[in-house]
Amino acid sequence: MDLPATQDDYYVTAEEIAAIPLTALHYCEQGAIENPWRVLDECRNHRLAIKRWPAYAFADVATYIETGIIAYGTTNLGSIILKVQALSVLGPWRITRGVYCFDAELSRSLADTDPAEEIPIDILLRLPEWSVCIFGAGLGVVCAFLSITFGDDSSPPEIVIVTIHADQTRTLLAVALNPGTTIASGVDAMIKRQFELSSLKHYENLVEEKPRFTKMVSTILAHALYLCADEPDMAPAPPRPIPKRTRSGSRFFPPDTGSRIVPVGARFGAIFRRTRAEFAVAENNAKTGRSMPPHWRKAHWSHFWTGPRKPDKPGQQKKIVKWIAPTFVNATPEDIPVVVREVQ
Repeated sequence: MDLPATQDDYYVTAEEIAAIPLTALHYCEQGAIENPWRVLDECRNHRLAIKRWPAYAFADVATYIETGIIAYGTTNLGSIILKVQALSVLGPWRITRGVYCFDAELSRSLADTDPAEEIPIDILLRLPEWSVCIFGAGLGVVCAFLSITFGDDSSPPEIVIVTIHADQTRTLLAVALNPGTTIASGVDAMIKRQFELSSLKHYENLVEEKPRFTKMVSTILAHALYLCADEPDMAPAPPRPIPKRTRSGSRFFPPDTGSRIVPVGARFGAIFRRTRAEFAVAENNAKTGRSMPPHWRKAHWSHFWTGPRKPDKPGQQKKIVKWIAPTFVNATPEDIPVVVREVQ
């Protein structure tokens, strides 16, 4: 499988793919007066005793806020909002440590796919894990963490993204998934909310960064949607972890094996590279005057519904999303064997 690269051609090795995500955990530990992971478990247990939330979320927003106040020793939410939002992504990721490493060709094709007019909220709620870490040549960053949090019954779910750049700096993005939200409107709302919640001076530059943020969110969501698509080219996700009982209550403990690498798109990448080579030959050999020479049809998303469509059985239909790969038109490449990759 091709190793991912950023837009700056910052190539990373397999060892770095496993190690870089773990360094992000240190951000949440810095400045804490108590172990934030233990506090998160305790606050989650307390909240679960009085409230339940959807299975797609590890915890609700109130849990992360309470964790931040206790772990960092302050009630000034504006001063710790970045830590709280980072906890909502890195807290659940620390437990499973799934690193989804996209084949370079698949990642670039996803980045080139036109985004949906509206963010498909119901599809994103099917992420294979509470939080995922994504590597891909088309991301434009070294890697991105993504998770979905839940507020109360009257507020929409929120997707939170933490990106790590080649210079080891981080960007944190939180987009509310209101019905009908587009990526552009979601980024607009995010910028306004961050101004209200934070007094940090660097947020004054957020408006100028809007085009970059919009492109970043669009590209990362395209990769996340692929993980939620019907029959993605990857190994099945593991079952959700179960907390262990301790004297101080239920606790989640990270695996001893470090990051869990999940190759994504190995078969697609092999087919794409083979077909692209055959396409170049066919294009060069195309006869003059041909109505449509060999060409690539751009990748796109396709949505459809499955299940009974009966008035007396509402809610039984399920929305399915499929990513239609770039298609080689007017030339037929030979089939190649499936490439099988073991999941570490």
